[in-house]
Amino acid sequence: GLQKHIWTCLPVSVVVDSDGHTVSVQPTIKGQQIDQSGKVKHVDMPVLNDVRIHHMSGGGVTITTPIKSGDEGIVVFSSRPIDSWAQSGGAQQQIDQRMHSLSDAFYIPGVRSDARKLDNVSTSSTQIRTDDGQHVIDLKPGSGMTLTSGGVSMAMTPAGVAFNGGTIT
Repeated sequence: GLQKHIWTCLPVSVVVDSDGHTVSVQPTIKGQQIDQSGKVKHVDMPVLNDVRIHHMSGGGVTITTPIKSGDEGIVVFSSRPIDSWAQSGGAQQQIDQRMHSLSDAFYIPGVRSDARKLDNVSTSSTQIRTDDGQHVIDLKPGSGMTLTSGGVSMAMTPAGVAFNGGTIT
């Protein structure tokens, strides 16, 4: 019964566009309330506000993405309060003893439901792409890089550069 009160990770949907650092998200798994007769009622969980966004980074390089209303992802909950760390960075003392609180969440964008899965996901290269696949930066180990925008593409390989479609300006 105690485990019902431990939050670890939830799928969410963005409800307010991001400022690039934090976001407001709506959990997309309903909570349960049990009335006095023991009947279970499924209810929307509260919107989580000021949730810090995870941007993949390291070594002085960061990949950012625009976060918009309706985007799916997950939130993970810190096992201890993040307030002091969030404000000052570095190693900080805990402000209280709460654990796995809904107020200590981090948003990881991009985790998708089947209803919103991407078409034509590459299983042999790394891509930075638009959801519709019209604009793609494709990095393939051993082969090189391809840039595609609409019907125009440029491939950079160990053999040279190839340009298909459009004009070079």
